[in-house]
Amino acid sequence: MTSNWVVRAVGAMCLVLLMALSAIGQDEPATPVGSGGASTPTAPAAVPAVRQADNLAVITIRGEIDAVTSASVQRRLKQAEEAGADAIVIELDTPGGAVGAVTEITGALKSSNLHTIAWVRDDAYSGGAIIAIACDEIVVSSNATMGDAGIITMLGFQEGIPANERAKITAPLIAEVVDSARRHGYDEVLVQSFLTLGVETWQVRDKRTGKSYFLTEREYRALFGEAPPRDAEPFMASGGEIDLRESGERLYSDGDSGDRRGTGAADGTGDAGYVPGSDQVTPGMTESTNLSLSTMRTPGSDRPNFSDEDPSNFEFVRYATNGNAFLTLTTPGLRELGFAKAVIDTDDELRQFTGTPKGQLARLDRSWSESLVKVMTQGVTGMVIRAVLIVLFLLCMFIELSMPGAGVFGIIALAALACLVVPPMMINAAGWWPAVAVAAGVLLIFVEVLIMPGTAVAGVTGLVCVLGGLMGTFAGAGELFPGQNPGSGADLAWAASIVLLSVFGAGVGMYLFSRYTKYIPIANLLILQDPPRPQESMLSAMGASVDPEAPASVGDEGVATTRLMPSGQAEINGQFVDVVAEGGAIDQGQRVRVISATRYRVAVELIPDDQPTPDGTEASS
Repeated sequence: MTSNWVVRAVGAMCLVLLMALSAIGQDEPATPVGSGGASTPTAPAAVPAVRQADNLAVITIRGEIDAVTSASVQRRLKQAEEAGADAIVIELDTPGGAVGAVTEITGALKSSNLHTIAWVRDDAYSGGAIIAIACDEIVVSSNATMGDAGIITMLGFQEGIPANERAKITAPLIAEVVDSARRHGYDEVLVQSFLTLGVETWQVRDKRTGKSYFLTEREYRALFGEAPPRDAEPFMASGGEIDLRESGERLYSDGDSGDRRGTGAADGTGDAGYVPGSDQVTPGMTESTNLSLSTMRTPGSDRPNFSDEDPSNFEFVRYATNGNAFLTLTTPGLRELGFAKAVIDTDDELRQFTGTPKGQLARLDRSWSESLVKVMTQGVTGMVIRAVLIVLFLLCMFIELSMPGAGVFGIIALAALACLVVPPMMINAAGWWPAVAVAAGVLLIFVEVLIMPGTAVAGVTGLVCVLGGLMGTFAGAGELFPGQNPGSGADLAWAASIVLLSVFGAGVGMYLFSRYTKYIPIANLLILQDPPRPQESMLSAMGASVDPEAPASVGDEGVATTRLMPSGQAEINGQFVDVVAEGGAIDQGQRVRVISATRYRVAVELIPDDQPTPDGTEASS
């Protein structure tokens, strides 16, 4: 009996062990994306419901952020939403880029109904950092770096920009990061140090909640009633930049050293107002920032009014930032200060972080057409390509006007114009008006040359329209007219410089074409040549080769039925013939003589009024 009981007990234990092993095998984590397998694993139970994503879309942002990047990210974001994604990951590896493009991307992310996660892999400088904190959560790779969002223009860093222009550029970005901080729980003073110099802070912790705050000197004095300590190195070193506090330099001052606080509580805190992180911020920038925050419908601040707080409820942690440089953090700092929720290096780790089943992670990269548009419109390469296209357009239009009827150069000019206008329109970086302006300008130039020669009004107006339209193709993202958005003056200057240099290059090409084309084989047959002297006209006609398919013969006479400028029509031998006048314009009704004729081109010259007609009578004027 005893032995049977032992056998039964051992058997039961083995059965339980087998069932446990089977359950473990069924619950093992999913394999990396693309590794095969048909079953869908159970999502990790520890994933918060807001982050849980059965379908996860990864949108990559690599390289410089520009108008093409903005249009591409918005397209892919819409594609992911329509495809049924539950969450969006913005994978960042960027040095930053254009302010307008960055704010368009952050606006699209904040207006999305999907949970957004920024994955800094590996760098998110400047605009990349602003995009990262605009997302609901941030994760980083093992060697990530984020920050240094100081504005750079043609004039250098923002301290080289006039005060009014600086406020227009910087205030919306300060409002952008403060809005992101309030939405996602970051310290709204600390985030300002990413893009504003002079943000000197001290970290304190609320003993009741465990939440940390980064206090300005004014807030520290209001809370503890004494000057904050500066006897230790700040936690986030500045990298050896100029010490603003010791030098007394005010990079942002515009002559007013008064109160720079927001419109909330007495010390600049509270729901209604923004807390300037630096004493270098001007009143104008503070006012503009508050206006931007109200326009963005930013949530109210939960930052305490430290002048009303009991200092015993707070403990000093450390001297955090000295404000001598734009804040830049690596992975450990991002983790310690609460920006990064996790360290993730692979798609499999990302999938586990979001509880995404195997095979349900989709990558959405920039399309080949967007890459092509980027090459043609952005950066130094885009400027060079567009300059070449402008030269090609102007030169081919000149050649087409010089030898009407050839057609091929007109086609090339139209193709160059399409390459200038269409790519920016594809990414919404320019409106429809540049194409209309250029087309109207070309039409007016044709009117000046062919219909109203010598008036100059149509020609000058047409030239202005063409140049304005070409500059319009350089307009930034979302601009209806170039130069009208804050900070776009530098872009407009670049556009004007490139267009003017291209016009100069085209002018040189026109001169060379006019002077030396007659020496170029084949091309010399297309350009209008100098007319022969009157005494040589008959000899030239007698020696000319005869083309049996020509609509007229050398020596035939007729009457111009339209004004020849230089092309038009003439009635010759009872037929209307397309002709080209050599030696100057010929008015309608004047007599003409054919001096060369082929099946493709008939050239005529003016017959003076004193020469007799073929019937022996003198022509009457």
